[in-house]
Amino acid sequence: MKKRLLASVALPAILAWPAMAADMPVKARPLKARPLPVAVFNWTGFYAGLNIGGAWGRSDATTTPSCALPAPPVSPYFCSPTLGQANSAAIAASGTGSISGSAFTGGGQIGYNLQNGSIVYGAELDVESFRIRASRQASAIYPVNLGPVGPPLTFTIASSASTDWLFTARGRVGWAFGNLLAYATGGLAMTNLGATN
Repeated sequence: MKKRLLASVALPAILAWPAMAADMPVKARPLKARPLPVAVFNWTGFYAGLNIGGAWGRSDATTTPSCALPAPPVSPYFCSPTLGQANSAAIAASGTGSISGSAFTGGGQIGYNLQNGSIVYGAELDVESFRIRASRQASAIYPVNLGPVGPPLTFTIASSASTDWLFTARGRVGWAFGNLLAYATGGLAMTNLGATN
């Protein structure tokens, strides 16, 4: 009798279970959209970085021959008032002109910014590889040739300029627009410029 009673109690519980799940549908409450927190961007702090790029340079070369008259017995034909001035003018004309060059540049910088409201103050140092090489060469015939008969005498003027590095130390002042910064910068720039002629 106990077995029948348990079976009869268990069967109505099994049949009633799906009915319990089929009660009224439950509607989820709509989620209220929360505003996202606005990130406040601040430019204050140290920074460091690397950079690469290109560099172009131009130089105007001018040649002025020295016309110091030699002591006797050397003939002063090169700078003589009558014939040698033409040679001097030809050398000056051939040795005058523009030279230009270009090269890869790259380096690193470090700096610090301080933001006060929307105004940003800062300072930056950078060192760059700045290997620009530029040269020009011109040849001509001396207009006045004094001496033995033979082929005309020629001359060549070669000019070059080069540099290997660039260092700058600059101040900065700017206006911040969130994570954008408009700024002006200026300061000291140094290099070792070599020239030959």
